[in-house]
Amino acid sequence: GVETTSFAYPFGKTNGSVKRLAAATFKSATSTVLGKVTEASDLHELERVDAYYLSNQRIFDLLDTSIFDGYLRVRQCLRNAKSLAKGDH
Repeated sequence: GVETTSFAYPFGKTNGSVKRLAAATFKSATSTVLGKVTEASDLHELERVDAYYLSNQRIFDLLDTSIFDGYLRVRQCLRNAKSLAKGDH
């Protein structure tokens, strides 16, 4: 078998105790926070970009640009608006 070194929080649900357990068990864990991983990223709450956002080749080609960073900010605003409209807080 192969050692599992990374974890994805189911549906992004986590809290302090779950994060501590993940940190004790895995080298890294992925959140559902929209964004690119940077040197400042928390290894047990890594940002991510949904593959859906990269399905358009023109957007994929912008991945390492500031234009893509702006695109992610717009997508995050849309996520926030959707969450507010649904009553998720």
